[in-house]
Amino acid sequence: MLLEWGSCGRIIYVDNVRPATRSTAPPSAVPRAVAFPTAPVSADAVLLTALRVLPEFERGGLGRVLVQAVAKDLTGAA
Repeated sequence: MLLEWGSCGRIIYVDNVRPATRSTAPPSAVPRAVAFPTAPVSADAVLLTALRVLPEFERGGLGRVLVQAVAKDLTGAA
């Protein structure tokens, strides 16, 4: 996936803990994309397939950081 499409996930580390992660992929790499509530998905779309923040880190903005990173990854913004 990395060679054909690029990075498909992000992990936030706080000390030695991974409190937040997210996964994205093109629809062609997600076999059940047709079952998503937003289906049909355009071939040039990117699916946010998973986002998790550990309960003890909720409301700290980590989820927002991960979603914003998706946009930056897609636009190439620094």
